[in-house]
Amino acid sequence: MKKSMFLVLALFAFAAIFTACKSAPIALADHSPIAVITVVGNHSLPWKEDDDPNADTEKGQDGTLTTLVNKLIGGNNIEFTSGQDRIDYAYDAFNSLLEEVGGYEVVPKETVQNSREYLNARENIFNVLEARVKATGTKDFMKAGSMRGRSFTKDMGAKSLIFAEFKFQKTNVRGNKWTGQVAASVTMRVRVLDENGKELIDREYSAVSPDALQISGRKYDKDRLVEMVNETIDLTINKFIMDYIS
Repeated sequence: MKKSMFLVLALFAFAAIFTACKSAPIALADHSPIAVITVVGNHSLPWKEDDDPNADTEKGQDGTLTTLVNKLIGGNNIEFTSGQDRIDYAYDAFNSLLEEVGGYEVVPKETVQNSREYLNARENIFNVLEARVKATGTKDFMKAGSMRGRSFTKDMGAKSLIFAEFKFQKTNVRGNKWTGQVAASVTMRVRVLDENGKELIDREYSAVSPDALQISGRKYDKDRLVEMVNETIDLTINKFIMDYIS
């Protein structure tokens, strides 16, 4: 009986230790300096598809064909023309918020972009099919593996690497697309590799802008919506940072 009780207690203790080790939180401070390697995103601001389950889902996509069409007919639409500025904002925001909010040491983006390994590395040939916008001066290594991770960290003097992919959208928060309210929606997938190329984090975060704009006859203040997207980018990045502050 005593022997059986001892075995049960031992099993419980082992399970508790195993669970604690398995769920031990990751502290990014232990993996600093951090280098932001890739920040990519879609070009325009399509409607969020789940706003209207009966809508044609192709209308909400931002693929290669849609991007080309937008370039031809949407030349003056700020939701499209601001695409590069939007992803550049996300890139700069990631670098600055890691320092200002998280208190982490961040490898300067000039060091990242001018490192030998980064300059010599080639992007995946299939990236061109995804019609994603890259932050100015960067490359799309969203799918980077352990070998590339090790070479980047060593060359850049980093202990971890961040790769982020954004989905920028607009969403109905009240009424419909004719008469209602529209808000900015941002979804971000973020990957983090350590200096050994091991994947520490692969998670998705999302946020909707606190403010909403009135829609009347399908019209709304597009300039303000674009501003709201940038504000929502900050919210999304901060959600990620706060999850890993030690």
